[in-house]
This record gives sequence, structure tokens and C-alpha cells, in this order.
Amino acid sequence: MVVRGEMSTPLDSQLVLFYVYATDLPALRNQLIAEGVKVSEITYPEYLPKGEFRTQDPDGYTLMVAQSGPNTP
Repeated sequence: MVVRGEMSTPLDSQLVLFYVYATDLPALRNQLIAEGVKVSEITYPEYLPKGEFRTQDPDGYTLMVAQSGPNTP
């Protein structure tokens, strides 16, 4: 998905968001926490009722990790 931002972007910002999908979202989140990775709580937005959480990669890019399944792209 590509969308146009609604605010100006500072040159040193990384306003990129990546979605990745997991077959077992809670287990992956627990594994990342055990390995010392900072992750958000799992949320259940209307567009992803099976859940998602947020983390960052080592370069500072935002990664949204969503539960895969029949209703997931």
C-alpha cells in the first residue's frame, strides 16, 4: 500500500512502515521479548481483527507484525 503523507517530512526522518505477517503472532511476540526486543502490546484494530504489534528494526524502521490467516492479505 502506498499513501501520501499529510505532514511535511524532516530530511532525517524515516517515515516508512513495513508490514510482515506471522503464523503465530503471540508466540513470535513472546520469542522477541525473550530475546530482548522491544515490542508493543498486541492490538486488534478493525482492519486486522486477528491482531498486530509494532517494533523497530536495528536501522529504526517501524515493523508492524500482523497475524496471517484467511482474512489477511
